[in-house]
Amino acid sequence: MFRSAALLLGSNVSLAILKMLRNVLIARLFSVEQFGIISTFAVVFALFDMLGYLGLDRLLVQARDGEAPRVQATLHTIQVARGFLLGGLLWLVADPLAAVMGVPDIAWAYRLMAIVPILQGFLHLDHARLQRDMDFGALIRIDLIAEVATILSIYPLYLLIGDWRAALAAFILQFFLRLGLSHLVARRPYGLGFDRDVAVRAIHFGWPLLLNTMLLFAIFQGDRVIVANRLGMTELGLFSLGFMLTLMAANILAQTQQRLFLPKLAPLQDDPAAFAALARIPLQSGLVIGLAVATGFSILGPDLVLVVFGAKFAGTLPILTWLALMQAVRIAKSGVAVVALARGETRISLLANIPRVALLPAAWIAVGQGGGALAVVWIAILGEIAGLVVAQLLVRRRIGVPLGGMVVPLTLWAAALALVAVDAWMFPPPPEPFAGFHGLQAGLVLAATAAVFGMGDLRRWLLARLAGRGRG
Repeated sequence: MFRSAALLLGSNVSLAILKMLRNVLIARLFSVEQFGIISTFAVVFALFDMLGYLGLDRLLVQARDGEAPRVQATLHTIQVARGFLLGGLLWLVADPLAAVMGVPDIAWAYRLMAIVPILQGFLHLDHARLQRDMDFGALIRIDLIAEVATILSIYPLYLLIGDWRAALAAFILQFFLRLGLSHLVARRPYGLGFDRDVAVRAIHFGWPLLLNTMLLFAIFQGDRVIVANRLGMTELGLFSLGFMLTLMAANILAQTQQRLFLPKLAPLQDDPAAFAALARIPLQSGLVIGLAVATGFSILGPDLVLVVFGAKFAGTLPILTWLALMQAVRIAKSGVAVVALARGETRISLLANIPRVALLPAAWIAVGQGGGALAVVWIAILGEIAGLVVAQLLVRRRIGVPLGGMVVPLTLWAAALALVAVDAWMFPPPPEPFAGFHGLQAGLVLAATAAVFGMGDLRRWLLARLAGRGRG
């Protein structure tokens, strides 16, 4: 399992570095305002990607009969129908979307993006089937090759076009590449088919994920929509950079965790004792991931922004650590999501995200009252804390995983994050690189280290793996 974990983590880190290079290149080539315009494309894509998300790739991993060709063919058919439906919808609503984002004159660009869901509809799902046997090679090749090719295309497109349209062209090119690569790396021929029982099961599995992804859109992009509509493209560019950096760092480890533990937990879903024993590991690793993101950005984040992206993005610094704290609490729920998904309990993540979405109107009002982007982030943190409480309660009540062993880890984790918040409040980062180090940061490292050692189940599991005991 460690070999698979190392391979998956290494590929995700490599992918994150490549995405960072892509975003650095875009940030250096374009103004902050144009960076804001480019970030609206990510918002629109996320909206339509989430509107039709049914977790078909995850179902192939979780389902007991996921190896059956009829299952894969049926999921391909559902995916194609979804692609055409979403592409047509995006074409129809491009004008009002552009108006909401504050850029009504580029509605044509949103209309052009309608091709992206259609391309996604024809992706070959064999890379997901292979993950049932902890084979991540196909997925890794798709992700890395497409990202490298996209990076290499940006500067030539910029020289040819000269403005934000170059980034849009590179964005669309990436999805053409992903489509072709998904078929090239597949081991099973692509096919369409329809099995009514499989389709019904896919809908039953996917509808809570669909609703949850709609909530996730509101969570991930609602703040950016508020900033774009109320504060303008320049503020959106600053906000989007901080959001992108913290989200990327969190997602590297969270995706690794899900892809690593889901194939291990799913076969145990009919053995409650064994399932509960292993389930505490992703629950605690989610806390560790969040803590690493918050502490890392508190200490190193401001220098990263100033050195890599340039002084023109110094306006991101006042919200950067707070955005990392928001992601830390959100990513703590990722362990719950893995456990719930392994049992087919897709409604838990949906319910855990409701508190966060419920506070979006408060963020809208706060910005209208002059609160600025920082107020948006503070309100988001409150919503994520409430969602984490809901998630922990639901994993105990609906899945039956005892949470007695989570009291100490959660307490130490919360104390460490509170110290990060105190540091962000008392020592706002200066707009010069390498000028913000101070004594409290040593306390942050010590608190984070103590919290990690307090994850008893995770510590014992790792020591057992390192000692060669057990293969789970």
